[in-house]
Amino acid sequence: ETLWRRVSCKFQSNIKIRSKSGTSGWWYGLHVDDVAGFGALSSVKLRENGSTEFDVLCNKSQGPSFWYCNLPHTPIVAPLDVLLIDSAGRVLIGEGVIQDL
Repeated sequence: ETLWRRVSCKFQSNIKIRSKSGTSGWWYGLHVDDVAGFGALSSVKLRENGSTEFDVLCNKSQGPSFWYCNLPHTPIVAPLDVLLIDSAGRVLIGEGVIQDL
């Protein structure tokens, strides 16, 4: 039997968000790196400039290494705001984080 538990990571740098290669306004995916704390994100959402809602929901359905974003319409246009929720329920919002696709 294997027992495991999460331990807190003490990254000293900022979270890094980068577009997955091959993405565009018609298909978008992103990587989120250097997440401190428990290091586990439970939710990633995006909001287009001028919108009041984080209506672009992202998930791990396309593989474990990146977040695939379900676009409510296409093309999606940068800049994009990002909402991150970690496994402890803590919320972080970054405005204008994604400047180009």
